[in-house]
Amino acid sequence: MDYKPFETELAISNYYKSIGILEPYQIDLQAISDGFGINLTYTTKKTFAFENGRFRMINVDASLPEHLKREHYFHELCHILRHYGSQLFLASAFIQLQEYDAVRFTRYAAIPYHMIKLFDLHDPFVIKRMAQAFCVSEQVVSDRLDGILRNSLERRYVYG
Repeated sequence: MDYKPFETELAISNYYKSIGILEPYQIDLQAISDGFGINLTYTTKKTFAFENGRFRMINVDASLPEHLKREHYFHELCHILRHYGSQLFLASAFIQLQEYDAVRFTRYAAIPYHMIKLFDLHDPFVIKRMAQAFCVSEQVVSDRLDGILRNSLERRYVYG
């Protein structure tokens, strides 16, 4: 695989490795939150992120299926780590940019670069296996693998 990860992917992988997350079953949302000084709560309220000064919190909707809890968590984690301010005061173009970034970040955080090598990407059931291992939807896995393929093909055909 001729894949060169993006800086965000490397940063996520390096962070995970620094806190001992080396395999999919070790991805623990509480441990990730603790490492970033983020309070993690589960309530029946809609998933959201909140930041006020040094206080940072992610609330995950406890009524969601497990894979959606994880996907929503990573989406909100992106907003806390990479975006500043409230979307209530942003122009729609900036909101769209932040949402696009959060979707990409979710793929990288849910399926970290350093763990991809644990799977045979030629296995006809790789999407199902990865979805189960990472506790995410098959769509997230499919989108992640499509991104890897696009990056690899671009490197092969553009950079020779």
